[in-house]
Amino acid sequence: MIGSLFAGHLESPGKLVEVDGEQYKEYYGSASEYQKGEHKNVEGKKILLPVKGHLKDTLVEMQEDLQSAISYAGGRDLHSLTRVDYVIVKNSIWNGDSI
Repeated sequence: MIGSLFAGHLESPGKLVEVDGEQYKEYYGSASEYQKGEHKNVEGKKILLPVKGHLKDTLVEMQEDLQSAISYAGGRDLHSLTRVDYVIVKNSIWNGDSI
């Protein structure tokens, strides 16, 4: 389910392709025609994604984003998320509906 996020990185599977001087990686989801072969109910398709660089850089960015979200919630580290009160907000509240 996170394959599309990791797709396009140099470490990701798929051929490295050059088109008009730009580098791309082939990407196909598990429901694509390419992946399923002769099977029916094809849902995805094979596409070219611009190369995103190394996966490590994306993982560092994800870690920084998560740390930022934790700090906005008043926490200092990932373990802080186990000691918080969660509030669920529904859009319908703004329309005067009860919870």
